[in-house]
Amino acid sequence: MTVTNVKLIYCFFSFFVFFQTYIFAQKSIAKGKIYALVIGISEYKDEDFTDLKFAHRDAELFADFLYSPAGGSVPKSQVKLLVNKQATVSNIYLAKRWLETEAKKNDLVYFYFAGHGDVEGSIYRIGIFTCLTIHLLEIT
Repeated sequence: MTVTNVKLIYCFFSFFVFFQTYIFAQKSIAKGKIYALVIGISEYKDEDFTDLKFAHRDAELFADFLYSPAGGSVPKSQVKLLVNKQATVSNIYLAKRWLETEAKKNDLVYFYFAGHGDVEGSIYRIGIFTCLTIHLLEIT
């Protein structure tokens, strides 16, 4: 796959995410509040991971979108934005716990992550915890 194809796929995916966010945000406003945990990591301490250029900026732009009328005018108090050095395992865990206590049934919860994927390390475990949290919110 060429770099051009990857960029094109990324552009389509980004458009799809923002379009879906717009549609769901508009539908959910009448049902409940919107909460978001938004994480962007471009700078990694671990030398096995190469630094990224725009992951932190992608997260900031997604949070800005949520704050805008098109994104549902979500109050900043309902969005946890963690970028680079703020995005530690403990801060992500605390933000996940915040979601568990704040979000109620019929609320919309976004989990946005921009950064390297990891199927065996701590990022994977946090993703599982977040998915379990969202599932529990759906059934309570």
